[in-house]
Amino acid sequence: MSAYVLPDEHISYLVSAAIQYQIIQDTPLEINRIGEVLLKENHKSVAYRYREKFDEEERYSFTFYRLETQWPQVLSACKCWNYQACEHPDFKQSEAYELYLRLVFSTISNIPEVNHTHWCIGSDVIEPAGFVIAAGMLELWRVTEVNE
Repeated sequence: MSAYVLPDEHISYLVSAAIQYQIIQDTPLEINRIGEVLLKENHKSVAYRYREKFDEEERYSFTFYRLETQWPQVLSACKCWNYQACEHPDFKQSEAYELYLRLVFSTISNIPEVNHTHWCIGSDVIEPAGFVIAAGMLELWRVTEVNE
């Protein structure tokens, strides 16, 4: 696995999504703080991966991006950030990771198609596929044979 430091535009895109999904307050201080948190986590990951020291004083510059209906791009940007920031052992305990999870779930909640699906999956929603996974093998059974 390789890792690299994401550009400010990528971080700003994530922060813009967090603002528009009302995950963070849209005050200049909070916007810059969150951007720096995300970027710092990315830097820590790259430094850990390549056993380098990272510059904790590097500054982040925010640019606002209007998302409109770009939820696939928001999810892709989240996946990319996660991939680039996950290398060090404390990653999943970080504030940045918590923000990432909130952003992913908020994005999913804002997908119109998701809001028109069933909340709970039961037999009234789906039918069994008619196969069973056993000991690592996929054995196809017709539903009638399974029920007999």
